[in-house]
Amino acid sequence: MQKAIAATFPFIMSRSKSRTNLKTVKFLMLGLLLCFIVAYVMQSNIYARETYLIKSFETNITNLTNENNALEIKFSSANSLNNLGNFVKNSVFEKTGSIEYIRILEDTAVAK
Repeated sequence: MQKAIAATFPFIMSRSKSRTNLKTVKFLMLGLLLCFIVAYVMQSNIYARETYLIKSFETNITNLTNENNALEIKFSSANSLNNLGNFVKNSVFEKTGSIEYIRILEDTAVAK
């Protein structure tokens, strides 16, 4: 009869070494699990912070939009015809008496 050796690992190990290797594997798996937990917590923190920033930016956009609309209304009221009439009255314009036109003959062109 032939003796066959089967192992769960790709290498053959003795009984005393398998316990230390098993402890090493458990320790490495625990370390890997802790790394994944830390990464998960960090990503959750980043996600929560970005969600808060998005909400904050949306409120800022809403406030700026409202302020822009108020400024547009204020600007249009400042440029209305009533205010233009008041501006003309307060300016130093003189009223003209008669209008004189310059007549240009049709036959002439610009000459030097």
